[in-house]
Amino acid sequence: MTTEEGNRLREARVGMALATMCYSHKPNTFKFPQECVGVELWRQGSSQQTIRLCHFLGMSQGPDAARSHVDKISQDHDVELLLVKEQVEVHDKGDFTSYQCRMIISG
Repeated sequence: MTTEEGNRLREARVGMALATMCYSHKPNTFKFPQECVGVELWRQGSSQQTIRLCHFLGMSQGPDAARSHVDKISQDHDVELLLVKEQVEVHDKGDFTSYQCRMIISG
């Protein structure tokens, strides 16, 4: 491992340690890193026992909170897709290429 890789690893560990301490102190305020870890654990198909263990260690939120965040993300995504569909239907009733659809999606 090079010095630069070692520094990055150390910075990541220190960052997670600080995030865990802040989360332990004020969980409603400092919860973003734990939300991200919980959602990623859920996406990877981790068991509820694993998510609970990470929650116990302060590394993520519990399985119910992770599931609610995933539901919120999917609802927001559904709303965006409906808006794009509306733009495509209203913009022109003609044919759209995939490039044109991507341009509408990207804004």
